[in-house]
Amino acid sequence: MQSHPFVGASHFAFCLAIVAGAGEASAQAIYNVSTTSGFTAAIAAAAPGDILVLAPGVYGPFALNKGLTIRGNDARIDCQGAPIQFQIPAGQRADVERLLLIDGVLPIGNRGCPTRVTGGTVHFEDCQFSFGAGVTLDITGADVILDRCTLTGFASTFGSQPVSNGPAVQCGGGSLTLRDCTLQGAPSSCSSFGCGVAGFPATAGLSLTSGVAQIERSVIQGGNSSPGVAGGDGIAILGGVLRCSDSTLRGGNPLFGIGGQALRNQGGQVAELRNTQLLPGAGAVASSGPNNPNASLLRMRLSPPWTRGVTSTLTVEGAAGDVYLIYLAPDTSPIVVSPVIEPVWASTGTFVHGGVLSAAGSDALAVVVPNVPALQHLPFSVQAFGGTSLPLRASTIAGGIVR
Repeated sequence: MQSHPFVGASHFAFCLAIVAGAGEASAQAIYNVSTTSGFTAAIAAAAPGDILVLAPGVYGPFALNKGLTIRGNDARIDCQGAPIQFQIPAGQRADVERLLLIDGVLPIGNRGCPTRVTGGTVHFEDCQFSFGAGVTLDITGADVILDRCTLTGFASTFGSQPVSNGPAVQCGGGSLTLRDCTLQGAPSSCSSFGCGVAGFPATAGLSLTSGVAQIERSVIQGGNSSPGVAGGDGIAILGGVLRCSDSTLRGGNPLFGIGGQALRNQGGQVAELRNTQLLPGAGAVASSGPNNPNASLLRMRLSPPWTRGVTSTLTVEGAAGDVYLIYLAPDTSPIVVSPVIEPVWASTGTFVHGGVLSAAGSDALAVVVPNVPALQHLPFSVQAFGGTSLPLRASTIAGGIVR
């Protein structure tokens, strides 16, 4: 780890302190919630930027239409199939941490929580999602960031749902960022008429129909299948752009027959991969469609998560010798900037550090989050940009809610 005297507890901490001061000036309210009715009432009463802290327990379904922070403390949403809707206005961001959008330990049939994000920016940290029929997390024209989340599509052994199983995540426009996540597509299931032709097929871990998906250090697997039904693909691309690094993509396995592909690209763009394993299901090819397995992707990771008074390590990885810059990224949604290929979140960000990647293609620096009470519950993100010629590459954004 290199020593950067103006980062650590000085320059970077100073940047956080400035933003924290702005947060105090806006007088964010904190709502402590312990019941479903209290949760619903707090959402209705809160203003954008306010914070809802849920006590451990079980809560009913909800809808969110403003940029709030929800700290779940492993609270469980028992929605019994009712969709959870996030429709955040443009220019606002919702942050959700440690919320279990599941129904019991193992959802059966169409129980569980289908989650829909149809606007604005939503950042999920350390959350679990599952659903028994249909898409578990459906993104339409929104910007979604998933950190350390688990998303699972389940299927009943015998069910008569009028809808087929869906992928763990479906992205149709906007952007999707996955870091350190696990996605599992739904296995095939049997209808009341039996399996095979009458059953529901296994699904992909991720279905990308449009938009941009950036994935780092994640495992994405297609669903396994029953006799006579093909396994699900790890990632199925019908359109849009995929950039995936340091990850494992697996096709689902069949009981007998053909498994799923690790990556099936039926879109018009080359999928960019870096240090990514493609593991097909039994009898299937690893991938189809255009992909570049050695793309020059810039990556960034943060460990541990922001915690007041604790030192985190921020690591940037890319091509050896590349110059890079790190910005504090307060923007609520990414924009397109012509010199940069990836979506840019830090268009109005504050510069916090610059350097040159080592011969091993990495650089790491220590960041001390000040032990300032005003920082708790607030979200902070950083993004790196790098290269020695145009166009530049951009990492995903790293960060989240300060603990």
